[in-house]
Amino acid sequence: MAVFNTNIAASTGAIGWVLIDYVKHGRRFSVTGVCEGIIAGLVGIPLLLDICQSDVLPQSASSLQLSSRFFRTLTTGLALAKG
Repeated sequence: MAVFNTNIAASTGAIGWVLIDYVKHGRRFSVTGVCEGIIAGLVGIPLLLDICQSDVLPQSASSLQLSSRFFRTLTTGLALAKG
C-alpha cells in the first residue's frame, strides 16, 4: 500500500501542478512544473504517513497533494506581493 500511495501522491502532485499552472499562466505549463509537482508529491506523502502512523488511503494521498499545491501557490503569491 505504501508504494501505491507514493505513486498516487507523485502523479496527483504532477497533475495538480499542471492544472494550476495551466489556469494561472494562460493555457501554458512547463516540464519544470511537472517535476516540481512530482517532487512535492514525494515530499508530502512521508509527512502524511508519519502523522497518521498507519496505512493511508489513496484518496488521502491525492487530496494532500492537491492541497499542498494550492497552499504553495498561495504562499508564493503572498511572498512575491510582500516583496
